[in-house]
Amino acid sequence: MLRRTSLAFLLGMSLVIGGSAQSVDALLDKADSLYNAQQYDAARTIALQALPLATAGEGNSEAEGDLLNLLSIIGVRQGNFEEAVKYAKQCNDLDLKSGDADLISSSYNTLAGIYMSMRQPQEAEKYILKAISYGEKVDN
Repeated sequence: MLRRTSLAFLLGMSLVIGGSAQSVDALLDKADSLYNAQQYDAARTIALQALPLATAGEGNSEAEGDLLNLLSIIGVRQGNFEEAVKYAKQCNDLDLKSGDADLISSSYNTLAGIYMSMRQPQEAEKYILKAISYGEKVDN
């Protein structure tokens, strides 16, 4: 489910949950597994716990982007489209700052999908055209 290339890039910041230390990458992996098991409430809870760790200190933009993307698609699955858009736009802002055309294309594509789910095809078209434009830059 993760849109990024590898969890190996994630920093090992820690969070104590239930007495055991867990890194951002472990929490992200757990949230992703719960999402894949259609346990959306649990996945959302873990992702929200991990998000402050990804933004702490100098931050971990890879993990932050993955978490924001995951939270946006959880929002769609749960029918909470306002929240989905909020997290997808935060992810897109982060990707635009990175300048990575592949990530930018991915986050625009996510926004297009959300707006299609909301039955707003004109808004979806705006984002899918941007996704295609950035995708062509990386031959996607």
